Amino acid sequence: MKPIFQIGILVQDLDRAMKELGEALDISWGTVGTRTYQDWEFRIVFSREGPPFIEMIEGPPESPWDASGGSRLDHLQCWTEDMADDSRRFEAAGLT
Repeated sequence: MKPIFQIGILVQDLDRAMKELGEALDISWGTVGTRTYQDWEFRIVFSREGPPFIEMIEGPPESPWDASGGSRLDHLQCWTEDMADDSRRFEAAGLT
């Protein structure tokens, strides 16, 4: 399996998070986009630098991207040559 390609972070305030993380880690950002899934509209941005690329998402309360309790890691994305084998390996390690 390849190293981590992308890190997804849920944030309360996308503009503030872009400024803070950008300044702290010298990261630049792509264009902020707006997406809709079911009844939820959320904002999303990706770092220009990577891998690993940083994806930050600001979602509404009670959505899958709700970070009202604080920013948090949502997902890690890795490239794989064998999804079935890597899935079994992750599950054996307790990562379902």
